[in-house]
Amino acid sequence: MNIISVFIQKGGVGKTTLSFNMAKILAQKGYNVLAIDNDAQMNLSASFTDHISHEYTSMDIFEESGQVRFLNIEKNLDIIPSHSRLSRLEKTLSAVDLGVLSKNIKKYNKYDFVIIDCPPSLGNLSIASLMASDYVLIPFECSLYCYQGLTELMTTINKVQSSGLNSNLKNLGMVINKHEKTIISDEILTELKREFGDLVFKQKISKSVKLIESPAVKQSIVEYDSKHKVSIQVTAFIDEILDKIKLNNSKEKKSA
Repeated sequence: MNIISVFIQKGGVGKTTLSFNMAKILAQKGYNVLAIDNDAQMNLSASFTDHISHEYTSMDIFEESGQVRFLNIEKNLDIIPSHSRLSRLEKTLSAVDLGVLSKNIKKYNKYDFVIIDCPPSLGNLSIASLMASDYVLIPFECSLYCYQGLTELMTTINKVQSSGLNSNLKNLGMVINKHEKTIISDEILTELKREFGDLVFKQKISKSVKLIESPAVKQSIVEYDSKHKVSIQVTAFIDEILDKIKLNNSKEKKSA
């Protein structure tokens, strides 16, 4: 099982749309996928289903018992939708509670991938997600504001890794999302590659109305328009994720 937190503390970079497409396309490739909406805004939940309230939500996996029924979306794809009360839980989680999410997710070992859509903040819900994950994926928009927040983001990830909260957490890398070819975006991308090297995914994903439209009709970008350039980009990006994880698993087997 590979648990991936899709995480950045800035809103508006396409984090949820990316999480949605990752879950859908991985399932369509034949992997068993669980998507968890860990954001009180409930946008990932709304991408999968029109239902507003659910009997079981991501609130429940912060309970010690962790009794959750999954909502099946299609073959190979289940979700745990969010609840607006998560915003209150954010403020009341104790250090002990933070580890409950990790313990409960580990029970769901029938899945090949668990995709966690994190809130756009550096708060407790995001920390709990990172503690539960094998990998963190950073959707990055080549803007000055996004770049300025990168140091704080990396510091948070490093603290989770080095403090003992989750020493096994690996940085899967940064994917350039909503990309537009401008002077400032080219300069930021050059600096990003200089600073982080192979952590920057080779495949960029262009800004496109198609990516905004596809979740509205509950379809991945590949289902919505398989020939569009963004569909081809997203598919190539997911293949790159699979290659990175395969390489990492191979290295771990050799060192074991």
